[in-house]
Amino acid sequence: MIGDGSPHREGVFAEAAPPTKGIDVTGLTELAASNVRAAIASGDNFHGYVPSEGLKFIIRNYCQLATSKALEAAWLDAYVHASHFKAYGVEKLKAVFDVEFQRAAASAAGQ
Repeated sequence: MIGDGSPHREGVFAEAAPPTKGIDVTGLTELAASNVRAAIASGDNFHGYVPSEGLKFIIRNYCQLATSKALEAAWLDAYVHASHFKAYGVEKLKAVFDVEFQRAAASAAGQ
């Protein structure tokens, strides 16, 4: 149902989107960018707002997303739903996993 607050519906957070510093929203519509920012700010998984652009968005922003604790759920969704990763290369994919692992380890250590 549209307007039910589900993080996978376009338009739900369009008016409430706070600014999210350091996030590159290149290629996203204004509405999608607003919804993504709002989802990140509220701790929700943003991937449902940009499923066709999610992998590119994460590759561009993975360090900032990890810092915001917004990487893990969206990365798993993007990883599971992507048909291939050849365009990005193994090293970039490994870097995304590594930065999330490091953030989680630092968080667990109380840093």
